[in-house]
Amino acid sequence: MPAKSIDLYKQDEHWNGFKSIVALDGETPVTLQCARPTIAYRNGKLHCSCMTEDVKYVYSFTTSGSTGESTDGTIELGTTFNFSVYATREGYLDSETATLTIDMAQVGDVTGDGVISVADVTALVNIILGKK
Repeated sequence: MPAKSIDLYKQDEHWNGFKSIVALDGETPVTLQCARPTIAYRNGKLHCSCMTEDVKYVYSFTTSGSTGESTDGTIELGTTFNFSVYATREGYLDSETATLTIDMAQVGDVTGDGVISVADVTALVNIILGKK
């Protein structure tokens, strides 16, 4: 932005969410950063949104409570999921990473069968992986 306008941009509600607003210095290019995404858990699904338009969400998740190995083919599913996501867009710096921890004991009955069980954990994993 023009150096004399920096303070105005920092105060404007549409621009003040950016991590940095840099004064244009001759031919120096201005690099914008994607806004940090927000994460919500609704109706058994994770929903990411971002103030920066047309972004791609890059995510990962881990689970706690897993044993990490099995000799009989049985896999222990964790009870807590740690989800992280950042927004990326061509020509922008990647956003800061947003995180969310989901404790299945607090989420409850994802499958709707009236019981909180391993089936609920499996259903949540499938939701996160995009499987139905």
